[in-house]
Amino acid sequence: MPHSSDERFVRLILLACCAGVVLSSAAARAQTIPSPSSPADSIAALAADSALAAWSAAADYEIARLRLQRWLLRPQDQAATKQVAELLQDAESFAAHGDWVTAKLLLEVAGDLIAPEEQVLVKEPRSQSAKETKSQGDKIAWRWQPEALVGVDFWRQEFEIGYAQDESLFVQNAGNPYSGMRLSVSRDIGSQSRVLATALLKASRDYNSGEVELRGQQALSTTLSARLENRFETTRYLRDFDLRYWQNNAKVMLSAARTQRLKLELDNELRLRRYAHEDELSRNYAQNETGLAVAFAAAIATRLRARYGYLARRHVSFDQYNYFEHRLEGSLFSTAAGGSSLFLQNLWRRRVYPRGLSDSTFENTHREEFLRADLRLATGSAAAIRLEGELTWRQYPAELDNQFTPDFLDLRLNPQFQFKLLSNWQASAGYLYLLRRHKREPAATDAESFPVFEDYYSHGLTLGLDLLSTSGILLSLSNAFEIRTYPNVTSSNLIISNSYSDRNIHSLLFFLSWTLTRRWQLGAFANFDNEISRVREANDSRNTLFSIDLTYSF
Repeated sequence: MPHSSDERFVRLILLACCAGVVLSSAAARAQTIPSPSSPADSIAALAADSALAAWSAAADYEIARLRLQRWLLRPQDQAATKQVAELLQDAESFAAHGDWVTAKLLLEVAGDLIAPEEQVLVKEPRSQSAKETKSQGDKIAWRWQPEALVGVDFWRQEFEIGYAQDESLFVQNAGNPYSGMRLSVSRDIGSQSRVLATALLKASRDYNSGEVELRGQQALSTTLSARLENRFETTRYLRDFDLRYWQNNAKVMLSAARTQRLKLELDNELRLRRYAHEDELSRNYAQNETGLAVAFAAAIATRLRARYGYLARRHVSFDQYNYFEHRLEGSLFSTAAGGSSLFLQNLWRRRVYPRGLSDSTFENTHREEFLRADLRLATGSAAAIRLEGELTWRQYPAELDNQFTPDFLDLRLNPQFQFKLLSNWQASAGYLYLLRRHKREPAATDAESFPVFEDYYSHGLTLGLDLLSTSGILLSLSNAFEIRTYPNVTSSNLIISNSYSDRNIHSLLFFLSWTLTRRWQLGAFANFDNEISRVREANDSRNTLFSIDLTYSF
């Protein structure tokens, strides 16, 4: 069901917090820390219920991106440099929409285009002092990277509530300055084994947080390797509400290379979350997921991946929310030297709540199909046509096929025309179409008695502008305008007609990462949403988020 302005605003707050952490952390530590051996699973973020998964995938991506930027600063073969820079720019487009895994996959393809003797600069970087230490006595050096960061988050929310001739305007403002320290320690043991540890303490007006992450990778043989990861985080909010929790994620993965092109992966991840004051909204739980995947490289720039996963969540005090889930995932990515690429992704999952629920939430047994396609056709060295689309289809069992949990379909289409401006700038313009449809009971006569009043379709435009500079500047600006129509809403119910009135929606997203010097990095994130009702005068809303941080590497 469409989210209210408050729910959308809370989600944007979480997004801004994640972006602030990523911008301030990944940029600096990418200079000295080896990247993880592989990104997070391509659909794992769909099941995550906290900022943890988003942070991890985004941080992995940022580390890989900045290493490729460092490689581009060196004198290179012009053909390879051009292809890597184009893939890097495409990856930023995915990252700007929050698809960190696809973006990371593009960076891996770019890494494969680099000459083998130079890939160490991207995949396994080592400091000069570490090389010298090892050559002088076969000793392996530890690398230490302390950092300090300061920043501020700001948000403003305005919304109107109007019934009949009355009008109310509510305005909320808040700013949250913060500061923190981070320490990263890494050590390479041979060519394929490494350990990494990071710790972050962050204090702000609204909350205090801390996290510790440990990663280890060990080559067990020439074809078998193991990876261990553990991440612990704790957060306490100080002002508006009393919320304290800690969470621990432990993951182990075995990877077996059957041939140079075929790889098998077996993984298991255990998550524990505990709240200081548990209630039905803040539930303590344990979650375990086991998966088996196969990855096949059909060519240097073509990859296929398939995975089966079984996930189970158990709650301590609210077992009616327990569930288990079967997941089948598949993806295909292929890119050509001219800049054309194809990405296909599919996820089928079946989630089962053994005890069942009968309320109006989506926490009920269901099946869901998710499809995504992204085709980029290069029409020359400076232009391309991009066809992007997503489809989500959710179905509930017959006994839950009612007015509270109807089957629904979501569709998003965004064909675009992309072109280069000067050498480092890329612009895009496209058409946007959105559709949401719920299944309606055959006997339903009053649309406002069923969720079909939430059905909508949108027509709109998208504009984008990206800067990718080898001097260490990344800037992304995207704008979307849509004309949204709710065809099943009538004016007889004021609450429904106000919440789901036809409206014009304008959304602006800004992202900046700037490596000022070897020690200083600047990051900024901004989001502006403006919704103007076309039906009622006093039914508009505006949300503004802004975050900026500065990181110093000692």
